Amino acid sequence: VNDLLTAELERYKRQERVLNELKHDEKASTSYEHSQEIDSLKHTLSEYLQENESFEKKISILKDDLQKEESRNIDRELALEKEVKELNNIVFKRNQSAQTVHMLTKPQVFYNHATRQALGFQNPRYLKKAQQLKPNMYDGSVIGKSDVIVVPDFENTLMHAEESRSKMIAKQNDPQIIEKKVITKPIDYATLNQLSTDFNTRF
Repeated sequence: VNDLLTAELERYKRQERVLNELKHDEKASTSYEHSQEIDSLKHTLSEYLQENESFEKKISILKDDLQKEESRNIDRELALEKEVKELNNIVFKRNQSAQTVHMLTKPQVFYNHATRQALGFQNPRYLKKAQQLKPNMYDGSVIGKSDVIVVPDFENTLMHAEESRSKMIAKQNDPQIIEKKVITKPIDYATLNQLSTDFNTRF
């Protein structure tokens, strides 16, 4: 009986060792599977983080590009506004100039402040010729004095005056001039010079 119990006990111990070994192997297998799964999850997480970092860099670059483009658009808009203002200013000045056709330049030495009258010629060639013949007549310092300058009438002067008078009378009697109501009155140089002064002062 003792031998039988001993043999049975030995068999039981062997079965227990086998069972413990199986349990150990199962735990080892489970631990290995868990380790593999954890490594896979870590790898997936690393790829996700890298992809997310790449997206963030792209977003940052796009934001910088957008800000630069907005800044360029603002600069272009300001430049266009400045150009429009300059063009409007030019157009305004041209419109003002168009209203002062035949305006004389700012009076200098050819203006008599005592009588508020200026000397002028329609043809500049006549003016230069007259200046060469009688320089004192066109000297502002001499004109401003109270002394009267004696100016004899030359034949050419009288001829030009008569020619100018004849042309003016012919224009006044021209039917087209009368129909269009063109003003042929002599130019008021004092008023015209004042307009020139105001224009130069303003612009």
